[in-house]
Amino acid sequence: MNDLSFGLKMTVLKDLPTNMNKRRVGLEFMRNKMEDALGRSAPTSFAENEIKLKLFRMMHESISDSESKIKRAEMIRKTYENNTSFEIGFIVADTTDKYTTMVDVGGMLDRLFDEWRPIEHINAYEHIANKGIEISQLIELVKTVVKKNRTSSYRRFLNISL
Repeated sequence: MNDLSFGLKMTVLKDLPTNMNKRRVGLEFMRNKMEDALGRSAPTSFAENEIKLKLFRMMHESISDSESKIKRAEMIRKTYENNTSFEIGFIVADTTDKYTTMVDVGGMLDRLFDEWRPIEHINAYEHIANKGIEISQLIELVKTVVKKNRTSSYRRFLNISL
């Protein structure tokens, strides 16, 4: 109901009975009448509500935790944005993560070697190939960063000597 526009809400609410004795305010009245596609009514027990509340709290905590980590990472990135060592370290960390993923998928392929599961094998090999391509691109990026650093240090040398 919250996702609907005001005009659509008014159209829907116009069809509801206007008897003030039967009218209740709040979500409880709407939840009692709600049913899913299988005809089951919405959960109303205390335990189910507690589980839902815990789940929403956990989701909220994980989102806020992720946002705070992103803010800290952005601050670090802005501080060292033009630092060659930081750029190379960032790329090497990304490369290491991709390599670890490749090793994990390779281990899974070793376990599945005796079983014939063509879809899993094809997906795993494709995943490994994609990670290999990404690692190659990251290595080229490191080479570019090193070239940029050499060029900038050479320019600094020329400016100092002039």
